Amino acid sequence: MIVDVPDSECNAVSSFWKGRLADPEIPLYESSRVEKSKSRANAFYRRAVDLDIERMVEAGDQSACTCIGEMYHHEWGMDVRYSTAVKWCRKAAEQGHAIARFILGFMYHFGHGVDENDSTETRPC
Repeated sequence: MIVDVPDSECNAVSSFWKGRLADPEIPLYESSRVEKSKSRANAFYRRAVDLDIERMVEAGDQSACTCIGEMYHHEWGMDVRYSTAVKWCRKAAEQGHAIARFILGFMYHFGHGVDENDSTETRPC
C-alpha cells in the first residue's frame, strides 16, 4: 500500500518507508513492483526530511521518532549520530513502540550510542 501512495500525498513517515522498500541494502522487502536503487531510496529519505519529519518527532509521533532514529543510526538522509538515534528510539520505545524497542535493543547489543550491553537480563526500556 505504501508503494501505491502518490508522492504528492506522502507524509514524512510514508516517504521513509518508501525509502526502506526501495533500498537495495535492505533485503527484507522484496517486490516486483518496487525498483531497488540506492539513489531512489536516498531520494525518499531526503524527502522525509524535506517533509519535516523532525516536526512530527517534536510533536511526539512514535512512528516518526522511530523513523528518524533509524535515519540517524544508518545514515539514511542524515549524518550518523548514534546518540540522537538512541534519544528518539528511546522516546518511542518508552511509549511502547515495538520497532523502536527492537532498534534500541540492537543499539545496546552493539554499543551504538550507548554502553554495549547484550545481557538478556537487562531491559533498556
